[in-house]
Amino acid sequence: MSDSNKDNEHDIENILNQFSEQDIIRNLLFESLKREKELKRLLNEQLIINDKLKIELEIEKRKTSIKVESSSDESEKSYENRQKIEEAHPSEEDLKDTFGTNSGLLMQYKYDDLRESYTRCVKKLNKKNKQLKKILQDAEYQRFLNIQLKSDNENLHEKIKKICHRYFMLMDRRCEEVRNLKLYTLIAKY
Repeated sequence: MSDSNKDNEHDIENILNQFSEQDIIRNLLFESLKREKELKRLLNEQLIINDKLKIELEIEKRKTSIKVESSSDESEKSYENRQKIEEAHPSEEDLKDTFGTNSGLLMQYKYDDLRESYTRCVKKLNKKNKQLKKILQDAEYQRFLNIQLKSDNENLHEKIKKICHRYFMLMDRRCEEVRNLKLYTLIAKY
């Protein structure tokens, strides 16, 4: 009888150890699920940021094309304005008579104005190109983060599968041992 009591105590200790092991596995399972939810949330945030950056990139492209068009329109308008001013002033022949030739001065003025307009356009274009490159780099970085988050999410999903499988195996073993323990206690009573 004392041997059966020792066996029962040993079985009870084994069952209690398995319960604590199952608690640990359950805690790991909950932590993994929590981490998976957090990674999914971060992934969704990264996807939203990526979409925003794409939209910003498209907006900057449109702004750049509009500004380049408007700056070329401005240079055309300034040229037209100069022509109107020239028309309002005395003709070239009148000026030649009074002051000699000034067509060189007029040409220099047009050249300086065009050079200035061209320099402004090039500066604006370079600035927009730098902004565009920065946005593209940010988009690439966000894409890299998305890939990394997806990879982490897949790894966690695999871990959760393994932990769930282990948990169910332990639960089956525990149920079997509980049945056996009940059976032993019934046999020990008789």
